[in-house]
Amino acid sequence: MDVLTVVSILIGAGAAFGLAWYQYFYQSTDRSRYYKLLFWLRFLGIFFIILAIINPRFNRTTLEVKKPILAVVADNSLSIKYLNAENQVQQTVASLQNNNALNDKFELRLFTIDEALKDTTAFDFSGKSSNLHEAASGLQNLFRGKSRATVLVSDGNQTGGSDFVYSFGKSQPVFSVVAGDTLKQTDAKIAKINVNKFAFKGNQFPFECFVQYTGKKASSGVLQIKEGAKVVFSQNVDFNAGTDVKTVSGLLQADKIGSKVYTAVYQTSISEKNKYNNNQVFAVEIVDQRAEIAIVSTVNHPDLGALKRAIETNAQRKVTILKPYEALEEKTYNAYILYQPNQNFKKLWTKLENDNQGIFFITGMSTDFPLLNTWQSVYNFKMSAQTEDYRPSQKTDFTLFAQEPINVDSWSPLQNPYGTISPSQNRSVLFSSRINNIETGVDMFAFAEAKGRRLAFLFGEDSWKWRLADYAQNRNFEAFDLLIDKTIQYLTANQKKSRLLLDYEKFYNSGTAVEITAQAFNKNFEFDREAELILSLTQIATNKTRKVEMPRGESVYKSTFDNLSPGKYRFTVTYTGGGAASGYFEVLDYDVERQFVNADFTKMSELATQTSGGVFLANQTPALIDKLLNDKQFKAVQKETSKSTSWIDLFWCLLVSGLLLGAEWFLRKYRGLS
Repeated sequence: MDVLTVVSILIGAGAAFGLAWYQYFYQSTDRSRYYKLLFWLRFLGIFFIILAIINPRFNRTTLEVKKPILAVVADNSLSIKYLNAENQVQQTVASLQNNNALNDKFELRLFTIDEALKDTTAFDFSGKSSNLHEAASGLQNLFRGKSRATVLVSDGNQTGGSDFVYSFGKSQPVFSVVAGDTLKQTDAKIAKINVNKFAFKGNQFPFECFVQYTGKKASSGVLQIKEGAKVVFSQNVDFNAGTDVKTVSGLLQADKIGSKVYTAVYQTSISEKNKYNNNQVFAVEIVDQRAEIAIVSTVNHPDLGALKRAIETNAQRKVTILKPYEALEEKTYNAYILYQPNQNFKKLWTKLENDNQGIFFITGMSTDFPLLNTWQSVYNFKMSAQTEDYRPSQKTDFTLFAQEPINVDSWSPLQNPYGTISPSQNRSVLFSSRINNIETGVDMFAFAEAKGRRLAFLFGEDSWKWRLADYAQNRNFEAFDLLIDKTIQYLTANQKKSRLLLDYEKFYNSGTAVEITAQAFNKNFEFDREAELILSLTQIATNKTRKVEMPRGESVYKSTFDNLSPGKYRFTVTYTGGGAASGYFEVLDYDVERQFVNADFTKMSELATQTSGGVFLANQTPALIDKLLNDKQFKAVQKETSKSTSWIDLFWCLLVSGLLLGAEWFLRKYRGLS
């Protein structure tokens, strides 16, 4: 408290004392204990009221000791079980958890990692993949800005996510504890197979197979590709002593429409600990033809390349970038993307206006909007020459096709002329626009049908920045590419409107979740949020069937099946308000966690070096504990917290003041005093 407040309190105390003295001793000669009690009640009651008027502030300081965090992350994936390292992981974690000295120095936090980071130590070693990158990102989010050491107990065999060696950063040390046998075992395996999801009937499609060998002696074998029992490809593969990788490439025949499942088998005479990884199953969908998409533009812009890459991630589509006069050739495309149309597009539009191919209009600063008004009737444009930046905002009521929510808040704005965009007919809006984070209520990305033709509209250029933002956010382009893929799928679809639409993959690896999504529409083709969808799933080999009700999400109904055994499945989704739809998929016999024969000591050591930590074997836990206890960079921090409280905020003081004056009044009346 400052000097002025102290002086004010002293003056207030004197005033309260004077008023009480005048009441009980100046006007009366009675000096009995009863009068003295009334005097003190009056003095304290008035003094507390004066304090409330002065309202002094009191500072209270508390000291808190903050220990550094010790995050212990244990691998809970199936690879630990396959390497017989369960006891090593559990004993290491127990040793750290039960060490009193460590608990005195650190705040211990225990986690497990498989597909995701979990705040638990309930081990079952059943994780279908080892995404050690998720451990790094999860800890960074949980303990941002806090002093931390990390102990990673794992075999180092990563099967998902980005390279974990560089995911933890360099600011916080990581101490690696290697679980499992670190001795190099003689082993040959099929490390990876690259093949397109789709191939076209009558063509040959390429595959690329990586065969890896580790051993002290040279080895030879044969790589075979089998379709059922039939060998469709065979090649000798020889290895030198040490660790060696050979790449085998070839062509397979796409002779029949439908799903084809192949098995790559590497046959060798060497004695191996793990024979499972000598086989790998892969599948290809043989389709009749490829959809051809034309991107027509008179300007060179990065958007064109981004759209081409996004569309061609689906091997069923081929994109050609053309000038308007080049698109006048007799060849007809399945859909056209008219990028910033202007007067040079007039002849092309004359050709297109009587056809029914889907058209995707993308506008920007070079668009001729009066001309665009004459070409379509969905929107009327009144645009100025002023440039404006528009950010996307996803609409939750979009139901034209299944579209998962996208985090578009970090996506860059698109540039478009400022003006009025007025819709003149029904349309489905996926994105509306924002200016400086203020909703405009104006469409930005929308779809419509007019005169039997499907149309899409994107108002703004620089969508290539959206693709980059997607990568920066998710380390892949999947969200943007899938958005463009579904746009093209909508434009090229000629089928009648269905009240029940399904979305699923044709092939899944064993251990991965099988997701089936559905959209149900009422008689007005509006998304039915009250629909009852029953999914009936049957494994063909056993004829066993299970039925589930599909739960509703934001704009789709979705069912997820975990741990389906390898084999072929058929399913039917029944919509009580509008028929049924069926599908077929296959779960391939491929367990990524069974591909290893020993722990990856090299990776775990690289992680420790990269983060200035240390690497230990599972039987060296005492040495790890000594290292952590003696490392002087991990120190407790004493945190001083000062809290300021005003007198009027102390409710009990005001209550006491009232009680004191009330007691004085009651005692005076009890004695008959006025």
